[in-house]
Amino acid sequence: MKSPLVSILIPLYNAEDFIIETLECCVNQTYKNIEVIVVDDESKDNSYAIAMEYSKSHPQVKIYKQVNSGACRARNFAFEKSVGDYVIYLDADDLISTQFVEQHISVLRKTDGNCMSFCSWGKFANSTDKCNFFDIGIYRDYPHGFDLLLDMWDRGVMLQTSCYMTPRKLVIQSGGWDESVIKNQDGDFFSRVLVLSKDVKYVPDVKVYYRTGNYASVSRNMSEAAASSILYTLCSYRNTIFTYENSKRTRSILSMKYTNFIYIYGNLYPHLYNLAKQEIKSLNTGYVLKHVPHRVKQISQIIGFDNFMTLRKLLFKK
Repeated sequence: MKSPLVSILIPLYNAEDFIIETLECCVNQTYKNIEVIVVDDESKDNSYAIAMEYSKSHPQVKIYKQVNSGACRARNFAFEKSVGDYVIYLDADDLISTQFVEQHISVLRKTDGNCMSFCSWGKFANSTDKCNFFDIGIYRDYPHGFDLLLDMWDRGVMLQTSCYMTPRKLVIQSGGWDESVIKNQDGDFFSRVLVLSKDVKYVPDVKVYYRTGNYASVSRNMSEAAASSILYTLCSYRNTIFTYENSKRTRSILSMKYTNFIYIYGNLYPHLYNLAKQEIKSLNTGYVLKHVPHRVKQISQIIGFDNFMTLRKLLFKK
């Protein structure tokens, strides 16, 4: 049987200190039928030149450049240039185990081609030997991608972008990465992919190493545009989930996501507070305070969550 081709897709922006190590972890995979597609998003440093030089001696690595359009466009561009049967989205400063591709393919080859796989992940700063891994309660097989998605939301946990291996056909069916999204990009994309996956297989013996301390990361963006983007993705969640299941369970979990949004951003951007509150009202659940701090729950039970937010704004100006 012919070995499936696996495409590792890397958006590149200002990662000159890390891109070689990331490319090395790709070309050193024990599974050799891979292609690595890198799309530079007009880096301001030497990332593009470094990647281009590396590709000269590694024919499986292909480098492209785009006008600065963001990571989502870079991922879509990379996918357009790829031809693999399966896809991995790897960030330019992160790493994967040497047997990552081999182990994922070993699991997925036993399925009908409509299933995803995922593995565990941890955080490191300088050395993967000091990577911190945590049991987040989801490391097992799921009968449907929808079940994994709801379990992650209910537990308040997430998987790093590179944890997944996805069949090409599911990426196409999902519509790809939404290029208007500037924050919660992976949450939006993988919510749409997971609901298409028949089941999801956990691959226990490989890891993703997520590098911390990269201050170019969009995860630290607290701007109004970023907050608006998150709220947009929450509304996208609703549309995605209700296509599959509209129930008390799904409405409660969605309300929990909106409640968390209000807790983090509500006092910074009152108009977004009101929009999120309207969404909760339409779900007919009330606030769901499962993942806010315990003291917030206690105070809100006495005076109400809206009054807590008002009091918090008066006391802390946020």
